[in-house]
Amino acid sequence: MGGTVDEIGGKVLGIDDGRGHYLMVRCPTDREYNDWKVALESQTADHSEATYVRPVLKPTAHKTRKVIVLDLGSCSVRAGLLGKEPSLPQVFFPCVVAVNKTTGQKFYGFDAYKPDVRDRSTLVHPIKPSIKVDK
Repeated sequence: MGGTVDEIGGKVLGIDDGRGHYLMVRCPTDREYNDWKVALESQTADHSEATYVRPVLKPTAHKTRKVIVLDLGSCSVRAGLLGKEPSLPQVFFPCVVAVNKTTGQKFYGFDAYKPDVRDRSTLVHPIKPSIKVDK
């Protein structure tokens, strides 16, 4: 998002990403030139307001559905109730286990990140990230 598309002439377009990179594209036909220009201008337009959801802090209950949303992530678990508007998770805890190196005692979630526990332990993330999607 952002940047500019310049018409240089001779079926050449210049693309400035606004971050110090500049790219030139030479098109063999007028039709391809116009197609590239339209496509690039649609990608450089700043639509940041449309790409982000502004969640409400406290969800309003859904009138007809009573649904719990649960997100098991590799670093944290988040949960909340389905509402009429997007909302922040109501429950959040780290998905981590600290195993004491000498005694084998286990600490879960926020307790695993306490400095005195981390000094004596090995951190383990029991849920591994995966690109595999199962039904």
